[in-house]
Amino acid sequence: MPRLIWHPDALADIARLYDFLAPASSAAAKRAAIVIRDAADQIADNPYIGTARAEFREWPAKFGRSAYVLRYCILSSDEILMTRVWHSRETR
Repeated sequence: MPRLIWHPDALADIARLYDFLAPASSAAAKRAAIVIRDAADQIADNPYIGTARAEFREWPAKFGRSAYVLRYCILSSDEILMTRVWHSRETR
């Protein structure tokens, strides 16, 4: 299984999303983090699972009726770089 490398921007995205949810529900914030982690594990198990875009791929992490989007690059057969994470309802 390839090693996941988390870009600082992706880690900051997760922290931002957690901080947004935590004041209303710490349980929801924790569940969102778990959903994102599980989606990243799915990507590591099958790097080509995501939709191909120009120079990267995207995979949705389903969370209730919405989703988080994980953007990543396949660096090699041994490494995947997770570059960004955002909620699907955010403007990008």
